[in-house]
Amino acid sequence: MFRLPRHHGRYAPGNLLVLLMENRIYEMVGSQPLASRTDFAALARAAGVEGGAPTGKGKVERIESIAAFTEALPRLLTEEGPHFVVLPVSNKEKLPPICHTDHAGRIRNLRKGLGVEG
Repeated sequence: MFRLPRHHGRYAPGNLLVLLMENRIYEMVGSQPLASRTDFAALARAAGVEGGAPTGKGKVERIESIAAFTEALPRLLTEEGPHFVVLPVSNKEKLPPICHTDHAGRIRNLRKGLGVEG
């Protein structure tokens, strides 16, 4: 799920860019739909991202389309932040079931995929 302790926005570096792809599904509990009132942008604001960072220039925004994201990306990569961007996405296919029994194996596979085995 989403975890951003409330003090992180205040101390986040100005070059931090968080892109949250929001498909409105909580996969960790069997692909259940999120509650309609779930608002990740509001959570980021509550965590101090907006107006946060040592520069006080942190921003939270929601970008609704690929075209708008394509236009905004150069700004997001160069403008002082931190930035927290919610990107609504949809799944064209049903999500596969998630196995929650082998957490250590999942971590090993992630580390291998990232090239940080050890």
